[in-house]
Amino acid sequence: MIGSGRAVIYADMWAAVMSSVPVALIASFLVVALVVLVTFRFRGAGFLVLATLLLGLGWMGRCVVALDIKLNFLNFVALPITFGIGVDYAVNVVWRATREKKNRALTAVRETGGAVVLASLPTTLGYLTLLGSKTL
Repeated sequence: MIGSGRAVIYADMWAAVMSSVPVALIASFLVVALVVLVTFRFRGAGFLVLATLLLGLGWMGRCVVALDIKLNFLNFVALPITFGIGVDYAVNVVWRATREKKNRALTAVRETGGAVVLASLPTTLGYLTLLGSKTL
């Protein structure tokens, strides 16, 4: 039997998204990890950046569970992008810290912290918008 309508289209879209999500998440994470490790020449700083990504993803996951947030199509599209965004700011701060001689972390945060916060505000607002989105 062939059907049509909002429920059938929604179910078909949901099935397509659910079959693609694990592959997209794993592939995007591996590519981001490889780029970070190559950028830092497989040294400790690269692993530190990846640790911040994992920490941030852990916090995000806990918030989703604690706030009982339901994921929809737009959220799933944003998840692979989150890996790249999640390391972007850490790369800037850690890269700066590797270039400093004294008080590495403190100087890096002082010198790049304002720019990182300013750059992250539009991203944060965009994610808050996705959080409130509803699929029809």
